[in-house]
Amino acid sequence: MSRIVDLTVTVGPETLSPPSVNKRLTLTSNYRGPGYWRASSVDMVLHTGSHVDFSLHVQEGGETAADVPLDRFCGQAMVLDMSHLEPDEPITAAAVAERAGDLRPGDIVLVRTDWTEKMWGNFPDYHRHSPYGAQKHMANLPGPYSIPNIWVDVYCVYTNRQPSSAMRGFGVTEASFAIEVQMDKIARAIGMDPWEIRLINAYRNGQMKPVRKIMEDATLVETLQAAAKLVGHELSEQMLAMNSNDSH
Repeated sequence: MSRIVDLTVTVGPETLSPPSVNKRLTLTSNYRGPGYWRASSVDMVLHTGSHVDFSLHVQEGGETAADVPLDRFCGQAMVLDMSHLEPDEPITAAAVAERAGDLRPGDIVLVRTDWTEKMWGNFPDYHRHSPYGAQKHMANLPGPYSIPNIWVDVYCVYTNRQPSSAMRGFGVTEASFAIEVQMDKIARAIGMDPWEIRLINAYRNGQMKPVRKIMEDATLVETLQAAAKLVGHELSEQMLAMNSNDSH
């Protein structure tokens, strides 16, 4: 017997957006007479509560809601039950593969965590400690650098919270901070210019990332070169000749 599952959540003046913006929803009602006439306006971040992300959110010139056909949203879906996961516990590729069966490109997949039922309204912990955070952190620990062999152990602990926020997922800012500190330490230890060590090890297009994806849009080399010029840091001719498409 089919049934409808309501995935919406209640939003109101107590609802906060993700901590990267940390905006509280405001509801303003307007009245006009004679008689009773009322119209209300809502001021909130579009990522508040139940929502759909489109590629325009992270890609200039990407898809908007109007660009995506409805058949991408409607159809038979596979539900992956991950409701057993605890706060900060990663959703691993192995767990997905175990439950996904014969998943094919274009299939609609819903990952059930029950996190909303457990934590909705408990801000900011609802955003900070979902089962996704640790995996996102781990995947970004190598940074934008080509590292052939990687092993990562991730532990979620409470700290005094260095300034951080979401950047395409919680845990990414912390990972970026950690890898860049290590790059500076390594450069000092071996006596190398910190710009050079980054340019040498930056991803090139065509290289395999630790998450088993081929790099197709590498731009770190060009970004570093532009940043060096902007701040007046002189790079060697060898470093200036590097690009994201070279066979380094």
